[in-house]
Amino acid sequence: MIYYTHANLLDSAMMPAGGSGANTALMDASLLGRIIAEKGISAETMASFVDQMYEYALPAIEGSAQAGTKLLGFQGWESAKEVDF
Repeated sequence: MIYYTHANLLDSAMMPAGGSGANTALMDASLLGRIIAEKGISAETMASFVDQMYEYALPAIEGSAQAGTKLLGFQGWESAKEVDF
């Protein structure tokens, strides 16, 4: 059974400023591996992962957006387009 979260989408959506996406992806992998090793794979495990991931991912996203504004002319989240997969 495969559980899908938005964690990977958050990492991929970061501006390419300062390596935030790559750093956060490595932290995600470490956290997810640790949680799965301790608790196994379940919906609750994935929810725990997402909750804990937001603690470090959201500040990284905010910092990346600020850098994107300065370096790349990012116009803010309101002008960003949502992508359906």
